[in-house]
Amino acid sequence: MRTIRVSAAVFVLGANLLLLAACDSSKPAGHAAPAPTASAPVRPPDMNTVAAILDKQSGGAPSTSLPPGHPPMGGAQPAPKSDAGLPPGHPPMTGGSTIAAPAAGSTTLKYDVPSGWKEGKPTSAMRKAQFTLPRADGDPEDGQLIVFYFGPGQGGSIEMNISRWKGMFSGTDGKPVGDDKVKQGSSEVGGMKLTTLDVAGRYSDQMGRPDKPGATDTDFRMLAAIVEAPDGPWFFKAVGPTKTMAAQEANFNAFIKSIRK
Repeated sequence: MRTIRVSAAVFVLGANLLLLAACDSSKPAGHAAPAPTASAPVRPPDMNTVAAILDKQSGGAPSTSLPPGHPPMGGAQPAPKSDAGLPPGHPPMTGGSTIAAPAAGSTTLKYDVPSGWKEGKPTSAMRKAQFTLPRADGDPEDGQLIVFYFGPGQGGSIEMNISRWKGMFSGTDGKPVGDDKVKQGSSEVGGMKLTTLDVAGRYSDQMGRPDKPGATDTDFRMLAAIVEAPDGPWFFKAVGPTKTMAAQEANFNAFIKSIRK
């Protein structure tokens, strides 16, 4: 029995030696067994790598279930913490709502405000600016000049606005004002086409005078201008008692002639 057990052990040992020899023979000549290395610490997976894999598998759809404050999973970089280094005219990247960049080709007209005119806060989004024109002695109220701009290509045609402004005035008989009360001209200012209007009579404008709804004033005068800027028409409308507007006519004309891009 002892002889059989020894033989079996020799057979098993021989088989193992043959297997090891076969493995070694499959290695290229001069191959050296890798030196044992110390076990490396387990590190968490790189989140950017994981994100890239997840995005690729999901077709690029961003993750929407991240906890608050978690870095982006879609490969996007977090927003910069300061506006330093942004190109000129770039909207701010920090705090509050984003300010939209100006539209391409947009124009902000410049002008010189006559001494004595008092600038006020515009009362609607359509008004770019408004000014109080001091009243003449004996007139019941001040005059007012309003600057309107409605956006590129907005505000209607020149003819439509001139006709609408004329329609705000009537004679003492209630009929539309005659041509003898209307002066219209065309010229240029700052390289832009300019249309002017001068009309007087009984004035009624509920939209332009929300403080006096339905009011009809006698002996009022309007001095108005439309400037055809590259980004659309700008409207300048000055209205007030006749004496006041006569006293401010030179200032109005100087104001209009100073308009530039």
